[in-house]
Amino acid sequence: MGGGHYKMKCINLFKSVACVCSIGIVLFSQSGRCDQFNATKIAEFSKFENVESMVFHDNQLWVAKSISLVSPPAYDNSVDVFDSSGRIHHATLQLPFLPDRMYPFSEHQVIVVGKHYSDHWRTYFSIITSNPESYSVSTTTLPKNYQVDEFIGSPQAMFFGEPGSNKIYEYRRTLFGSSMTPLAPLIHGPGKMFMDGSDLWVIIRNGHAFGDENVGKINLDSQTMGKTFEQLREGITNIYAMKNERVIVVNEIGRDQILFIDANANRLTDTLPIENAPYGFTELGSCLAVTGEKSISFVKKAQGRHEVVIRWDLKTLGQNMDAPRNIAVDQQTNRLYVRSANMCPTCDLTRNSVFVFEPGADVLKACVD
Repeated sequence: MGGGHYKMKCINLFKSVACVCSIGIVLFSQSGRCDQFNATKIAEFSKFENVESMVFHDNQLWVAKSISLVSPPAYDNSVDVFDSSGRIHHATLQLPFLPDRMYPFSEHQVIVVGKHYSDHWRTYFSIITSNPESYSVSTTTLPKNYQVDEFIGSPQAMFFGEPGSNKIYEYRRTLFGSSMTPLAPLIHGPGKMFMDGSDLWVIIRNGHAFGDENVGKINLDSQTMGKTFEQLREGITNIYAMKNERVIVVNEIGRDQILFIDANANRLTDTLPIENAPYGFTELGSCLAVTGEKSISFVKKAQGRHEVVIRWDLKTLGQNMDAPRNIAVDQQTNRLYVRSANMCPTCDLTRNSVFVFEPGADVLKACVD
């Protein structure tokens, strides 16, 4: 795995701001700001790949895949583990199901959730433990009547979203096996979730198509839920709790914008346009990093409003970074990890890859220093 290194530098071009790369010129939409970064491709996947799971946790980068690079394509359900630089590949861990979702779990563990086409698409989850000299995988099979889609939690409290019953279930291990206890609120098509103290935030999906989403805030103590929006939104697919503010952020793909929600009051406080279908979130220092189609925007709050302070245009990275989706960060080194995920069997080149980005001085000054 790996290959490809790109370095960008900034110049002034006819009083515009531009970045020059060895394979082209990239014009930035934000006036007056340009940033230098180094980008290195560390992994490339089959053009048939439809998994986008990736997390940075326990000082390691965990990347899931489901299709091998051999021809003809074959199933290869596994997780690759890299060091923080992305240059050292620690292990490939095989799983008995499609690794559709992956999350941090405990200090030295991640949890992977997914299904397998055999046995009526039954749901599984695997807890992967990073030991000093090795890795171990423990897999649990859920009962057939639970078609789990999403997870959030920790070893102390595990919650699974089950769209078929419009419920979120708390999973508990017992002396006789395990139990699945539903939370009281009825949640239409529970989507991605995020924990914020004793509150569980969830995307409410009223159908299979974009344009009918809401956000719910469930208090786990009272088992009550409040909805954020009076009217349904257009394409909420991701939710994130900011660490630097008491704010929940969601994307709205249909309107090319992100929405900021006061976590205490559960109300919309700010809206920010992010062009080209905003998707993934992470925080770098005091900035919120947001992926869009072929771009990363760095967002910061100033005078009570959020604004884009720097935007990276990723077109020069080619088709390999054609569809940035998942984004993660190493807060110790300020590295960003971006996964492009777009299954395209008819494309000449794959659009599925992982790049490591080393931010330049402008981003570090704006977000970290």
